[in-house]
Amino acid sequence: MQRVLARRVEQFRQWAGTGSTHMLVSLVLVFVACVILVLGAWGLFASSAPDTFRRSLAQLTLQLALIVVLGALVKSVFDSYAQLRVKEEQRQSKRVDLLRRLRGQHVKVAYAQRLILAHNSGKTYTEQLRSLMLVVPELEDISEDIEVAHHLFEQQNAGIVQGIKDIITYLNEGVEEYVRCHAFVDADAKKGSPLSTTIESNDMRWVRAFIGAMPDLPNDYDSAVRRSKGTMRSCVYKEDAV
Repeated sequence: MQRVLARRVEQFRQWAGTGSTHMLVSLVLVFVACVILVLGAWGLFASSAPDTFRRSLAQLTLQLALIVVLGALVKSVFDSYAQLRVKEEQRQSKRVDLLRRLRGQHVKVAYAQRLILAHNSGKTYTEQLRSLMLVVPELEDISEDIEVAHHLFEQQNAGIVQGIKDIITYLNEGVEEYVRCHAFVDADAKKGSPLSTTIESNDMRWVRAFIGAMPDLPNDYDSAVRRSKGTMRSCVYKEDAV
């Protein structure tokens, strides 16, 4: 209930900021029109005798002015809220897209872990580390998109971005190890040696911990995923529930 109330308050604040200019212009135009109506009605009222058609017309004109003011006010409020809803739906669509993109990269990491462990070969290790190299720039793009879209995830923005950056740091450690050891991996693979032998003989700590965490993912990576993808998921489904 508190989250829903906070969300409604935030929506009202956004409405006040985005819809106030539109409402003000509408109300000014209505005010001018009503002034004209009132002046015309007052002229009729002042120049007419009681119980005459002109007096009745003046009274109807005054009533019409009041109806126009109230109607314009109500319409302006509904129009402004409708604009806010459209903008909020667009923001939610961006949140869903960013979550989908981040999940896609996470799936590649989890897939690489399982393949490297299952095949225990230098060939698979090389293929999957090259794939993880491509994951890093994708994550950088996602992080930058979240930063550019100010407060898309409200107070959680900074934590999500930091979580993604921590994933990038973790994967770059694996890339650095690949750059250092890929020649040894290739040489051992040509001799038919399993990857596990190469890992131990060359102290490849990153990939050892990476595949050794199965069936889970390493704690550093998993923590960063929870702080980024997990938080994004909570924000997306919270919006759907409101």
